[in-house]
Parts: sequence; structure tokens; C-alpha cells
Amino acid sequence: MTGLANIVVAGEGSIVQTLFTIQQLWPSMNEAQQMCEHLYSLLKKIVYNNLKNANNVVDSTDSDARTKFVAALTTLVKFLKLYSKKELLF
Repeated sequence: MTGLANIVVAGEGSIVQTLFTIQQLWPSMNEAQQMCEHLYSLLKKIVYNNLKNANNVVDSTDSDARTKFVAALTTLVKFLKLYSKKELLF
């Protein structure tokens, strides 16, 4: 997944800004805090590894993976905004 730093998440900004938003919201998830923290860590690791290996030659045609990654970020942010600071998830 090349160029993750240049990708914009609709309604959130850059991927780095989106990860920051997730980092701010997941601690307020009372019941799903551990799951959200784990998912945040995995997403952050993907971005970190991509940025760390940015100088390496990577297949730039992997747009499907980028699309799925952005969709995962978008879904998580929407979930966190909807359910953060609520007592129960149902």
C-alpha cells in the first residue's frame, strides 16, 4: 500500500488525522475498549510499516488494499463517534 500518508479519509482528513481521531475516541468505549485499542494498534502498525518502507519499491497498483484500508478506518471512526461514551452497545 503505497502512499498512505497522501490518502484522505472522507470527512476526517488524512490517515494520520483519522488515526488521531480514533486514538481520542477509543478510550471512551466502555464495553469495547480492549477491542478498539487492539484494532487501533493494528491500523497504526500498518501505517507505520508503510511509511517506514516508503523508500522501498512497492506495487503501486494495490488500490484495492488501499480502498479496503480506508473503508476500515472510516467504519471504525463512524462506530466510535456513534457509540463512544455510551453505557451499552445495544
